[in-house]
Amino acid sequence: MTKEALNELGGTFDTPDDVIQRLIKEAGYELPSETDEQQTGTTDREQSRIKKALVNRLPQSDWLNTRKQRDVVIGVTERYLELPSDMATGERRRQAQKYVLDNSDVENIQTIQDQCGRRLFDGYTNVPGNRWTDEFDRVLEDVEARLTDEE
Repeated sequence: MTKEALNELGGTFDTPDDVIQRLIKEAGYELPSETDEQQTGTTDREQSRIKKALVNRLPQSDWLNTRKQRDVVIGVTERYLELPSDMATGERRRQAQKYVLDNSDVENIQTIQDQCGRRLFDGYTNVPGNRWTDEFDRVLEDVEARLTDEE
């Protein structure tokens, strides 16, 4: 955004911080809020544990800063962990992806598969034969093992 555009917006905000926060949000990023730091609900706490485990296992790509992709990756992981652990990893992932598709505003399964695959690893991890889903399956297994060890 140019200086002229900012000057045009200047009268609509209370402080320069408001301008910066709005620009960040309009770019598709979320700012951490104080309530994120003080999560008290079981679901929020569990999601925080899942997010932390994913952050420790995934490359530092834009997935965490892109709300839709973050919601998909965390949602698929949450659902994966809810499914019976005696199921095959790939089947659990596919069912979790289908569940997220059915319960979100994402329009097709290919978008979810891309967000849980190529968009997570491309340029950050060498994935032989472009087997992005295999790599994400390993992430899901590692996250499950890490969270089980914490309990």
